[in-house]
Amino acid sequence: IRVWVDELMTVCPNSMSIPKWLKAIYTAGRSRHCSVIGCSQRPTGIPPICIANSTHYFVFAMPQPADRKKMVDITGCLEMYEKPDKYVFWYYRQGMDEGEAEQAKLKL
Repeated sequence: IRVWVDELMTVCPNSMSIPKWLKAIYTAGRSRHCSVIGCSQRPTGIPPICIANSTHYFVFAMPQPADRKKMVDITGCLEMYEKPDKYVFWYYRQGMDEGEAEQAKLKL
C-alpha cells in the first residue's frame, strides 16, 4: 500500500500538526508494507516527523531561500542551495555521502 499526499500542508496545516493515521504510516508503515509519498513546495512548513522518517528526497526549484536551506540542513548537500533548471531536480536518499546529491531531469 502506498499513500500519496499531493500537498502535505493540506493535511498538516502547521509544522506541529499531523493526523494520527499519517503519523502511524510514517513511523510504523514499513512493518506493514505501507509507505508515503509526501509532496510539498514548502518543506519548512511540514512536520519534522515527516522529514525525519523520509528516505528519498526529490528537490525541484523552490523559490524561498528558507526552503532550500531546510533541504541543505536535512541532507548536508550544499548543492541544494542552487535552484535547478526547469524540469531538473536534485535527488538524495538516506545513506548517500554528504554532498552527494545527484541531479536528474524529468523526461516528459
